[in-house]
Amino acid sequence: MLVSGATISLSHNFSSGELKIGARQGQAFVDATVSVISKKTGKSVAAGRTYSSAATNPKTMIIEPGDYRVDLNPVKPKGLPKKSIEFSIKATETVERTVEW
Repeated sequence: MLVSGATISLSHNFSSGELKIGARQGQAFVDATVSVISKKTGKSVAAGRTYSSAATNPKTMIIEPGDYRVDLNPVKPKGLPKKSIEFSIKATETVERTVEW
């Protein structure tokens, strides 16, 4: 029963891992959109953009353990092809990948 003015405590037990996805062309950052696709469901579970700075490239995302495909679509510089990589992530694990053009 909820009581007005009372404090309640909620907890969760979600397992997750951390993905850091970078995009580069040589030493230069590539500004790219990033879409993380679950191989189990075929649905997007996370999305973002790397931009062209060390503050945002690599892009960090928290995702559930599982098998994934990451699609990267370069925005700048123009003319670079789309690329995809695949990886697995476990609970509490950090996976860092850099895609090179």
